[in-house]
Amino acid sequence: MIAVYGGVIICLVLFYLALRRPKQVPPYFKEEMGRLMVEFNRVADANIKIMEDKTEELKKVVELADDRIHRINILCANLDAFKEEGKVAKGESRYNRVFSLIHAGCKVADIAKEEGMSQSEVQMLIGLADKKKRVIGDRVIGYQ
Repeated sequence: MIAVYGGVIICLVLFYLALRRPKQVPPYFKEEMGRLMVEFNRVADANIKIMEDKTEELKKVVELADDRIHRINILCANLDAFKEEGKVAKGESRYNRVFSLIHAGCKVADIAKEEGMSQSEVQMLIGLADKKKRVIGDRVIGYQ
């Protein structure tokens, strides 16, 4: 790849020198320079496209990893809270677990999946809580 760039630079210098003395430049030289520039631009565009595609793929992977890390952090926080309170998850009522997850800021869809409930059932529980919380989209964001 470096050889290609070096060759292009040499050709450009020669082309520049040839432009300074146009009567001494053979016509085939200009044609060859034109072909080299076209090929160089084609290769550069292909490389740019590959890099843009890889960047998009990496953004998606990072987004997925961030979401998973967020979920793990919430689950760890809930586990720590259960240990501190001396509760065993199996002995705790289903609704208390749901309210704990809601309080921790879990997504409604995640809570529904974890507890085997529908999202509308989780939202109904949110509405029936002593202190109602406001749900925007699929996140519990605060008291009303």
